[in-house]
Amino acid sequence: MSPPADAGEPGPASDSQQGFSPPRAVADRDTHGITGAPAEKATAPMALGGGYWGWLAGAVCSELGSNVMAFAIVWTATGFGGTTAGVVATSTMLFRALLLLGGGSLGDRFGPRRIMIVCDSSMLFVTSFAAVWFWLRGPSIISLVLLGCLLGIVSAFYIPASGVSPLVRQR
Repeated sequence: MSPPADAGEPGPASDSQQGFSPPRAVADRDTHGITGAPAEKATAPMALGGGYWGWLAGAVCSELGSNVMAFAIVWTATGFGGTTAGVVATSTMLFRALLLLGGGSLGDRFGPRRIMIVCDSSMLFVTSFAAVWFWLRGPSIISLVLLGCLLGIVSAFYIPASGVSPLVRQR
């Protein structure tokens, strides 16, 4: 039979059975950190409020609508040929890439919520106008390219605002 282990040294039995406590240096490091200051108490995770769920629902609906619109205009452009479809898709991505940093800075300046509302309202207007235009006159190459440009411009402002919105507490 082996002699009982010392209180500071783990033996063959489990540490919890012997009342194992870590050496003093480890205990100090765990409670006081590297700086020697007392560690902050852990806080409970924040509950998700109604504002978050409202943002999530709005962002999902908006992104779904924008992506369906982008797919629809490129799909319609394929009726005019592959080159036209490529030009329409490129016009959307080009304006998005060129204006994305500016959209982020405007989101910082005016607030993400305001930018998201303006972008969603403008996309509602653009989509409604395009639906009526295409119903009355039919799609044309220039109207599809213009619609792609508008979609890219609006998404360049919407994407940075929607990415930061749940992180910023609105007051």
